Amino acid sequence: MNLKAPTLILIVLNATYGKGGESNATCFPIEEGRECNLLFEWNVNSSNTGFYVENQELYVSCCNQISLHCENKFPTRYISTLLRNSSRLILNINITETNCNHLHSSGKWTLRYNNTEKEFLSCIVNIFSRATEVNCTTLETKEMLNITCFTYRLFPQGKCGFHTNVPEINEMLPTLQVNYSYTKETFPEEKTYFTTTCFILIPLNKFGNGLHKISVSMYPNVTGFDQDIIFGRNTTLEVELDTGRVVLKQCPEIVEEETHVKCICETSNIRNLNISLTWFGDNFLNLTNDTTAILSFNVTRRNEEFVCFGSSLTGSKNYSTVYKPTVIVRPYNVSCTDNQDNDSVMVACKSSRGYPIPKCDFRILKNTDSMVLHNTTDSFNDEYLNNNKLYYRSECVFKIPKSYFQTTFYLLVTMYPNITGSDSDMVYGSNYTHKIELKCITSTADSSFWNPLSFALIGTISFLVIIIVIAVVILRRKGLICASSVRCFEGKCYNSPDESERTSNTIEMESRH
Repeated sequence: MNLKAPTLILIVLNATYGKGGESNATCFPIEEGRECNLLFEWNVNSSNTGFYVENQELYVSCCNQISLHCENKFPTRYISTLLRNSSRLILNINITETNCNHLHSSGKWTLRYNNTEKEFLSCIVNIFSRATEVNCTTLETKEMLNITCFTYRLFPQGKCGFHTNVPEINEMLPTLQVNYSYTKETFPEEKTYFTTTCFILIPLNKFGNGLHKISVSMYPNVTGFDQDIIFGRNTTLEVELDTGRVVLKQCPEIVEEETHVKCICETSNIRNLNISLTWFGDNFLNLTNDTTAILSFNVTRRNEEFVCFGSSLTGSKNYSTVYKPTVIVRPYNVSCTDNQDNDSVMVACKSSRGYPIPKCDFRILKNTDSMVLHNTTDSFNDEYLNNNKLYYRSECVFKIPKSYFQTTFYLLVTMYPNITGSDSDMVYGSNYTHKIELKCITSTADSSFWNPLSFALIGTISFLVIIIVIAVVILRRKGLICASSVRCFEGKCYNSPDESERTSNTIEMESRH
């Protein structure tokens, strides 16, 4: 690397004592190959007469506060001189060699007292290598301006800054992503640098037509802050931009089969050029020598693509854009039926034709201003071809608990093509309103009644009835109980009241005798 002529860079550190008598300072970065001075200044400490200077634990010099003399170990690289101004001591360290990869010119510089070896001043020195030259290229795409810049022998790894003559772009630049790549370079004497490449994409529509100037700065990432840009190397790009194009207006993205569609193509931001616009299709050509061209066609095919092509009369400028609508078929002949049991209503809705695969939406109309959304429980699709076009027969099934309602209600069913996978596709659907009259279902064969618990209950009741009948028969035979029309007297049954009274009198007379 060709070093520049030595330039004196004075770095002043006005140090004051902190806790424990120590004071630290941050030095300014130093460019590689330049001579510099480190200047330390502090109050005289009468309890210490001498101190020494270290750089990355390398002993550099030793100084005496009384004699103001410094002994330098490496006088060809580092020269320390000590001065006194009243109660202040000033130490100047002249560094004649600065090397990005030399541990003993960058890094931490420390001052320690001889008697305690305690650090009382320190400074971190960062040495950087400035970019020698910045090279940039630009590439225009349909919507973006791609700027790529690179430089050699940068240390540490570099960053890029951009500035344009368009205020709107400058406000947007901090939000744009800048991508980087680095290549490590090793040179003799264990020197290491980096080849830095950066690139950025800027929207073309922010520029407008004409000549634009873009300033690029590549700088070493010394401190990690944007202020490092002052250590950078700059270059200016001049870019002649033509942001003219042809655009589509009133062109539906989704169209129905067997309908008529119009699409307008026109020029935008094209100056001082006469442009003729032409629509191209598989079986279509419409030549219009104007700044606007209208495409008009019947939708009979799917996946059809149309190109609007614009060309200047001299052929020096060409523009184009593509119109490729999505073709759909609304579900045809939507109808619904329902089947009820004691607990629920099963609704099945069908359509005879649709494309792409239809979906169903069920909404229960509770009143005039509210609806409850439900999902289908199952769906079935059967595909078939008609005139080499694919269609689908579809059926959706939905189950509604009867507990939701107490009377007749209405179900709004929408069958729609599944275009984007979102509910917004429902605008292309077909609606059907189905009336449901709740019925009370009674059936002795209802499986919900004839369950094991019911059989157990019936069996228990039957067993108890049999036991009671047997008990009644036994008791009647023993005369303990009688029928309702028979009177009982001392364990015997009599068919009439007179008979029981006579028997009673006879027994009474016999007992008297």
